[in-house]
Amino acid sequence: WTVRCLDMGARLVQLRLKNTPPDALDESIACCAAAAHRHGAHLFINDHWQAALRHARQAPGIYGVHLGQDDVQALDDAALNRLQASGLRLGISSQTLWQLARALHLRPSYVACGPVHATATKDVALPPVGENSLRFWAHIVHGSAAPQHPPLPLVAIGGMNAERACRAAAAGADSVAVVSAITQAPDPTQAIAALQQAIAAGLEQR
Repeated sequence: WTVRCLDMGARLVQLRLKNTPPDALDESIACCAAAAHRHGAHLFINDHWQAALRHARQAPGIYGVHLGQDDVQALDDAALNRLQASGLRLGISSQTLWQLARALHLRPSYVACGPVHATATKDVALPPVGENSLRFWAHIVHGSAAPQHPPLPLVAIGGMNAERACRAAAAGADSVAVVSAITQAPDPTQAIAALQQAIAAGLEQR
């Protein structure tokens, strides 16, 4: 699906594989990195930061690593230093204000907020944060950068479709993360185009 999305016009994708054997993981990362490089796109690797570091030395298509809060908590200073020194971007998911504070402390390349709406993609202990909280988070995230740096991008996660993506962008999200809105769509290519148009329309409403 990552490669298919690239072929259908997505230019910012994330490879998300859970409980995958090392050989299969390496093969998938190499395949997706090659596709991202071919399309001039940005590929983020979810969770598997060690594998991302290993492949990034010879796979220019790998742009960054996305980590959840549990992954961030497990990293020590040495691991964070390795990530920063590698040049890979770091994205961090957050669901509470405390998690947001910890994410911002690590100076990531972007922060993800969610789930904004209910999602079936993963089990989440806390309820969805909602669009009002997303707007509040956008105010915090966009104002967190030092004067010499541009504002951090905010990604809205959870239960996104084209209509919700438009509202999320209007509320302050710079992009949205989706899975089923594409993989379960009758026409995935059309779904990607609709999402891109919806985000652009939402950005114009700010």
